[in-house]
Amino acid sequence: MEKDTLELPSAYDLLEVAESDDIRKLAAITANDGGGEGTLIWLKKQTAGHEWDGRPWYSEEGDLHCSVLLEPEFERQHYAEMLLVASVSMGQALAQYLSPMTALGYDWPDKLMIANHVVGRVWVQYGGESKPWLSISSSINILNAPEDFSIPAISVREAEGKTELNAEKLLQAFSREFITWINHWNEKGFLDLLDRWKVRGNQPGSSYESGLITGTLHEIDSYGNLIVQVDTTQQKIILLESYVNKYSG
Repeated sequence: MEKDTLELPSAYDLLEVAESDDIRKLAAITANDGGGEGTLIWLKKQTAGHEWDGRPWYSEEGDLHCSVLLEPEFERQHYAEMLLVASVSMGQALAQYLSPMTALGYDWPDKLMIANHVVGRVWVQYGGESKPWLSISSSINILNAPEDFSIPAISVREAEGKTELNAEKLLQAFSREFITWINHWNEKGFLDLLDRWKVRGNQPGSSYESGLITGTLHEIDSYGNLIVQVDTTQQKIILLESYVNKYSG
């Protein structure tokens, strides 16, 4: 695949990496080494991807692993909002290559789903002291998905039967959608972006289970936090910001 076949918006500085252990670690190292605003990292082969809790993230060649670096001028309290910006951006990019009836959705706050199976995930982390940075990373199962994942997973190829989509095409589509939706967030505010997310997101009354919390989704509030009804009298609030990590090396 030739680099010059990619048509990216001029706001990006593309960094292609043939192989590395984890896209989020690679993004942090790149940022700490001086990678600036708009650096778009495309990791061709991820060898040891993992989730925040340490579980492995299944990776094979042909799937997409990418990260965008920002030098945020907004307050840290808004960093978590990038989870939903990235989800909508990647969702819009994926939708261009899915059949109209495919059940594409978002599972709060960071998973992309097809027919209630995980097809991808987004991660937000931050670091830097004198020069703060923010990385928005994503892994998408285009051609491959695990069969023994604790949460049922799927690939685009499996969902569609076949697909013309590849990592290059999805990266190109995402790069455009991300600019569109981060500008939308900046101009119209988080509440409007949240409403766009909710079109494909978890619906009130749906079941919810994560860790020690089980119940039904009551609502997602105006800050993007999840409110779970655990019994007839008790609610639990799960903060959106709890899904954003500070890079510690």
